[in-house]
Amino acid sequence: MKLLVVGSTGGSGLDVIKEALSRNHEVVALARSPNKVTIQHANLKVVKGNVFEPHDLEGPIAECDAVISCLGCNAGFLGRTPTTFYSDSMTSLTTAMRAVNKTRIVCMSSWCTKPAERTLWVAEWIMRPLVIGNLLKNLSEMENDLEQKCSDLDWTVVRAPGLYNADSSGKEIKTEEYQFVTGSPIWIPRRDVAIFILNCIEKNEWTKKIIAIGL
Repeated sequence: MKLLVVGSTGGSGLDVIKEALSRNHEVVALARSPNKVTIQHANLKVVKGNVFEPHDLEGPIAECDAVISCLGCNAGFLGRTPTTFYSDSMTSLTTAMRAVNKTRIVCMSSWCTKPAERTLWVAEWIMRPLVIGNLLKNLSEMENDLEQKCSDLDWTVVRAPGLYNADSSGKEIKTEEYQFVTGSPIWIPRRDVAIFILNCIEKNEWTKKIIAIGL
């Protein structure tokens, strides 16, 4: 299978690339600054492109079987800076996908993008008001756009807790169609998220679903 990875220079994108290559997939990594992709492999091609420009995306998407978005941004000091980074980049990706008749995309999101009756105190009292509130708001808007405007695409949203750089935990990855996974730690290795994303692609699981993962 040939996969396009956007957000390829971040920690999560790099782990997705490593996991995909370890499974013998071909990978096209899109990056604004290709020199920041430090991995070298016979099955890896790095291309220059701007994720906010659909015309930059059409060629790379056309040659791939699926798109994986590991995009991330800085929400601003104490979450006070509004952002449309996630919704705008997803609109660009889905526009390009439709232009070249591709349908499969898996994208990363976060736990607790929306307030919920059953929630985590750390989300409602720290994350949302003080730390990454604007980021979570825009991730929620991105999720809404996929649900409401992309019924023609086979999308999957993976809500992950806090991320850290480490090898896979080796544990079973738990899932819940909710804002978080009940009883799970609020941190997960990036490699475990990469494993789950690749499983979604290979098994064609969780299409048109928003799924929280944890350990």
